[in-house]
Amino acid sequence: MIIRKAFDILNFCQDIIYPLTCCSCNSVLETDDIFCINCRQYSTETDHFELSHNTLTQRIKYRIEFKYGAALYYFNKGAATQSAIHKLKYSGRKDIAERMGRRFAEKLINSQHFSQPDAILPIPIHAKRRRKRGYNQSQVFGKAIGTQINCPCIDSVLIKTKHHKSLTEHDRENRFLTVMKSFMLKDRHIINSKNILLVDDVITTGATIEAASTLLNSAGVKSLQIGLMGISLNE
Repeated sequence: MIIRKAFDILNFCQDIIYPLTCCSCNSVLETDDIFCINCRQYSTETDHFELSHNTLTQRIKYRIEFKYGAALYYFNKGAATQSAIHKLKYSGRKDIAERMGRRFAEKLINSQHFSQPDAILPIPIHAKRRRKRGYNQSQVFGKAIGTQINCPCIDSVLIKTKHHKSLTEHDRENRFLTVMKSFMLKDRHIINSKNILLVDDVITTGATIEAASTLLNSAGVKSLQIGLMGISLNE
């Protein structure tokens, strides 16, 4: 009882010192949500988890061998989701990936289309970028999901060995080839014959997910599912 009260006091003090804020506009939130009431008007959760065929599965179905996939939010320029992802990647808001991971896990658990994975693998970033940012946002997202569904998030299998500049000006095929050459697999036995959930932040052309999925399938995974924070509607 005393220990429980001590934890409650500690959490109360943390809420005062480090209040939970909106992932877009930074206004203080009263509940453990992702966006405030105003920003929710400019952020749309997808219906992916309820549909056997959704905008994500339709986009990648002819390019990847996978079981199922879903994104949490639609990602549009100027929307609250864009602001949140920008803060996550460039302003040190690691908590955004954690909160989106918890929300994704909640929807995964209630979805009849997802199955329990044996392991979660995040899309890697190069060590140089990780040192600069302080974390890999996809790994933070995956770990938060794993905590909720009791599944390990492993970031030592899929590795990024080459650092390249932004590929936004490249077409999908060139992106795929460049990313494919920058990835490698270590300790393949860890994922052989396993059900894998591959996670990332936002999908645009799908080249990164396609390259990673190609490698994982070549390693003999039993099944592959895709989990994303967002999906861009402007491919």
